[in-house]
Amino acid sequence: MVGKPIPETVVLTPIPEAPEYSFAVVNEQRVIVEPKSRTVVQVIN
Repeated sequence: MVGKPIPETVVLTPIPEAPEYSFAVVNEQRVIVEPKSRTVVQVIN
């Protein structure tokens, strides 16, 4: 999933401490997303 864009239907939540990133829950996993491109940069286990 890292490096892949997530669908427009997935809600992104901004990360206050890191405004250049957001997080989302996809398939019951939290992921860190670069919101401009909606690209997954990290999967949180």
